Amino acid sequence: MSTVRKRIAAPKRRPAKHLDIKGIDFRDTAAGQLPFVTGTGLSVWELYHVWLDHDRNIHSVLQSLPRIKASHVYSAVAYAAEHPKDEPKGFWGVRPKGAKVFRV
Repeated sequence: MSTVRKRIAAPKRRPAKHLDIKGIDFRDTAAGQLPFVTGTGLSVWELYHVWLDHDRNIHSVLQSLPRIKASHVYSAVAYAAEHPKDEPKGFWGVRPKGAKVFRV
C-alpha cells in the first residue's frame, strides 16, 4: 500500500526589517501580504489614515474608535513612519469607475 504525500508550501518569510515593531503582524489578503495591527481587524494603513484624518490627535481617534487602544494607534504610526514605501500604490483615494461625487 503506497501513501501519497502532498507537498506543503513553506510559509512565506518576511524580511527581518518587518519584524521590528511590536503589535504588528502580517496577513495574506487579496491585495497581497499586508501589515495589520495585532488584536484588531484593521490594517496598519487603515489605522494610519484614520490618524491622519483626525489631524494626528490621539484623543480624537480613540473617541471615534472606542475599542482601539492608544498602543494600537502608536504601533500603526510607528510602522508607517519606518516603512512609508510599503503602502500599496493606489490603495487610498482611488474612486471606482462610475462612482458619483456628492458635494454638500
